[in-house]
Amino acid sequence: MSVSTIGVVEESAAGEHRVALSPDGVLRLRAAGCDVLVEAGAGRSAWFPDPAYVEAGARVVSKKELYGHADLVVCVQPPADVDRALLRPGQVLVGLLQPLIDPQLATSLAVAKVTAISLDGLPRTVSRAQSMD
Repeated sequence: MSVSTIGVVEESAAGEHRVALSPDGVLRLRAAGCDVLVEAGAGRSAWFPDPAYVEAGARVVSKKELYGHADLVVCVQPPADVDRALLRPGQVLVGLLQPLIDPQLATSLAVAKVTAISLDGLPRTVSRAQSMD
């Protein structure tokens, strides 16, 4: 699996104000040779305006363009059904996908041939999580 384009989606879950990647994260990914696409408005609720992402080296794009071109899509919460339908075979989805709470999501992603990586099983304490860095 080769990942060269990473897409950051706008969260659709009610009350979710986080974004999966900050402009600083874009700088780091760009330094590693990745292209970064950010859905227009993705960072707004987390106080990261679109121009901050552009300044960091990302391209701000529409939802359709993001899902159409990103090799890897990062999110905080599982994407809404309408967004899930935009995922394509071979794409990678990374986020807090909660497969134990919603096993149907894991099944639907597997059927769609999307590689899903759920981060909610990672330890939350600094010392236990260091090996995950």
